Formats: sequence, structure tokens, C-alpha cells
Amino acid sequence: MGYFANLRDRNIKLSFVVMFLFVIFSTGCVFHSQDVLEVDGKFSGLKSELMNHDQALNIMIVHGMKYKPSNYAENLIRTTSERMGLGRDYNRKTQFVVRGSPNSATITLYEYRQGPKVVRFFSVWWAGITLFAKDTLDKNDKNENRLELVNTIKSGLLNDGIGDVILYHNPAYRAAINNVLSQGICRMTRRDPYANPQGKCNFSNESQAAGNSDNILAITFSLGSKILFDTVKGLAASDVVAERNAANAFRIRNSKIFMMANQLQLLGLSSIPMNINTLDGYTDSNLLQASLGDYIQARKSLLGGMLGGKAALEIIAFSDPNDFLSYRVPPMSDAKVVNIMISLAKTGYSLPFGEPQVVNPLTAHAGHEDDDDVMRMLVNGVKY
Repeated sequence: MGYFANLRDRNIKLSFVVMFLFVIFSTGCVFHSQDVLEVDGKFSGLKSELMNHDQALNIMIVHGMKYKPSNYAENLIRTTSERMGLGRDYNRKTQFVVRGSPNSATITLYEYRQGPKVVRFFSVWWAGITLFAKDTLDKNDKNENRLELVNTIKSGLLNDGIGDVILYHNPAYRAAINNVLSQGICRMTRRDPYANPQGKCNFSNESQAAGNSDNILAITFSLGSKILFDTVKGLAASDVVAERNAANAFRIRNSKIFMMANQLQLLGLSSIPMNINTLDGYTDSNLLQASLGDYIQARKSLLGGMLGGKAALEIIAFSDPNDFLSYRVPPMSDAKVVNIMISLAKTGYSLPFGEPQVVNPLTAHAGHEDDDDVMRMLVNGVKY
């Protein structure tokens, strides 16, 4: 399977840290503790959502850039479920293979039950689609004169990480990845998410119940946020009525999105018109308009323009202030936005007697599920 497939058996982050520390010690650098934790609003977590709704709670998880194995979300799911009082062990696990891709992609459904309460996690895995293209890039990028630390960063962050962003902007890869998400949305909005377990989830008018009151939440990581919004938008514009119904059902029932390492402003550059007069007036909100902004306004329109008695969509964004690949979410009309700036990379490095200059970039961008404070706020929210 090549270099990236071997990541199943290697901890590239640990390798990076070991090499990074070697450089730090050998150059006389100094360690600085990073402990930023700033929250600019209140919000309820997964536990409150479970307790305050009689219906099933459906949670979609979409990973972002960099290769991950198909069971990437299992530790996150077990940890959050235990903190929610459901225990670590799920009652049922079913994996649905999404075919028609260069490599298999999957939707894995983890179900927990506690009395009348039902929680379903839909873990979307699309990393297999881009694996071979990135593997080819990495195999042809060997240079014996390159420093080991530089090679690790280039291979792990650029070839493996940014490579996904580039491939997603290739129409063929985008269509394949969006198809995986659409299968997740199909199963999440069906009355029976387990129907046709060996085959494709077929959209049908009967199975898409916009009036179904099951609550939908989403947990998205970096590129995964844009993939989710693009997929819903595409389904909503479909010529197939049942696909439009599914997109509308998802939007209406989706009350909250936890966004980890938001990249939407950066990715939004691809939709900016080439007009200097327009660019002069562009803001963060404009950069988000084609993705999050469109999603929010479509939801409001479906709910009758005044949210139909439902609360505004909540966006909870977690970012490390030293992650150079993520951005705060600006205030958005008809949505409640809470930004959490938190140090995922706990150690900064500097030359002697200087201020900290750098942190481990991989941890800063992708260390959310390993951070106890992030997990605590994801489950319990913030009440002050």
C-alpha cells in the first residue's frame, strides 16, 4: 500500500517530536509551556444534547487532510461516549463500504443505547480515495541530501496533508469524496440507517423524512468541514427529488457543528471573483459565503425565514493559536458562533533567553482528540 498505508503501524507525530527535540537540544533551544485557553461564548455539549432530546442523537464525524485508517474515529467515539455516561463499548457497529472509488471508502455506524436513549455516530472515511495519488507523489520526492526533519515535515504535512487539499480541488476526486459523504447523509436521514448493508444506500422519498425530529450534530476536522458543506449543497441542487429531500432534512435537523482546525477562509480563496473592486470589500465572512454562509442561509430559508421556532445553528470552532492552517470563524448572520483558542501543542521552542517561536505544527493542527480540555468541552460544553 506504500508509504502512507504504513502510517497504520507508525506514529509519525512521535517521530516528528523525537527529531524536533533532538534539534532543540543540539542548538541550545529553550522550552516554553503553552497554555492558551480562551472561550468567547457559552454552548452546550454532547451530553446536554443527549439529555434534552427524546429522539435519537445522530452525530456525523468527517476527517480532514492526511491519511488515516478507516477506524480513525473509534477512540474519539469511545472517549466521548464514556464521558456522556454511555460507557466505552458500543452496542452495535456496522461498516458500509462505498464502492466506485479508486480505493474503498467507508461509513462506519457506531450505535449506543441506554434505556430509551439512542446515540449513533456516523464515521465517514474517504482517505483511501486519495491514498495512491499521494503515494506516487511521495515516492518520487526522495532526496538523500534533504535533512531528516525537513523530510518528515514535507512528507507528513505537505505531501500527505496539503496533497489532500489539492486533490479535493480536482473535479474527479471531489466527486468521489462527495459521494462518500452523500452516502453518510443518506443513511443518517433514513428511517432505517441499516437498510441494504451490503450495497448502496438508495435515496427514496419514503426514506427521507424531513419531519423526522432526530437531532443531527456534526464534528468536522479541517478540510472535512468544506467537504460536508459542498456535499449537502450538491445534493440540494440535484435533479433527484429524494436527494434534495435528504439535504433539506439534514440541514433542518442539524443544530450544531463542532469544527476543529477550521480552514474555510483559506479554502474560500478559490471562490473569490477576480475583480479588484470586489476584493477591496472582502472580509472573513465573504470568504466563508460559498460554504458555511450558504449552508446557514439555506437552513434559515427551509425553516421559514425566521428559523421556524428552532434555535440558530451553533458553530463551535476549536483552534490552536499557533496552527498556521486554521482560522477563527467570524460572526455569521443567523448563526451562533463560539471560538475556542486552545493550545493543543503544549510546548513552544525558542533560542536561549528568547520568546517562544515555534510549536510542533502537526500537533497544533491535528491534536484535538488527544487533548483533555477539548474532549471535556465537546461533551460538557461551557456554561460560564
